[in-house]
Amino acid sequence: MSFRSKPLIIYICSNSKWYIMRYLKLTGFVIALFSFVAVYAQDYSNKGLMDIKEKVEANRVTWNKAFDDASAAKNFSSLRPLREADERYVDEQISALRRLYAEGDGRALLSAINNYLRIQKQFIRDIMLPAESIQGNDADIATINEKISSFGEKEKIFLVEINNALRTEGAEAGPATPAKTDEEMEEEDMFQEPHGSVIEGRESRKSKGRLPHEKGRHKKHKDRDSQVEDEDSGD
Repeated sequence: MSFRSKPLIIYICSNSKWYIMRYLKLTGFVIALFSFVAVYAQDYSNKGLMDIKEKVEANRVTWNKAFDDASAAKNFSSLRPLREADERYVDEQISALRRLYAEGDGRALLSAINNYLRIQKQFIRDIMLPAESIQGNDADIATINEKISSFGEKEKIFLVEINNALRTEGAEAGPATPAKTDEEMEEEDMFQEPHGSVIEGRESRKSKGRLPHEKGRHKKHKDRDSQVEDEDSGD
């Protein structure tokens, strides 16, 4: 190595940390930019909303297949990247639908798809995430499989809601794209993230906007309370 090249190597080594930090910041900016463009390139007509639903459904099917393969191999390291990508996409679309709703878009399908995305979010939290920490125990694998089956049953009412809305409004209703704003919405309306778990059956959510499977139960409780009041009055 020549004497002339040594100062250059010393300079590069001494500034390597600076170059690495600049590279990481640039990479993060590029990723955020592509995510931003992807969201606003999405079609938000009813047809586009159905495309979102189908993509989320396909992502879940892909994860289910990966979980089966991981269970057979007793190696669950491949699940995290799939879960993170799915969660990122669901969060982006929930935020976009909230903006549309806040701007006055009252389509029934918009509400139905939002409810569908919320239950998918719960699938991610209650099934995908715990599956990543399984150590190959057959009992833990069986528990996850039971939750997947239970989720499939409880998801049906959300699919009925989507089909009813689509039948009423048609596939071409709604705007092609949302307004281009990143403003955080503070409304605690029907789009609030539920705190309970659809999969586990916990009910701690206090939002005014109930998910479809909760409405019938609320009506039964209300009728029962009214009946008790009438009996008290009779006495």
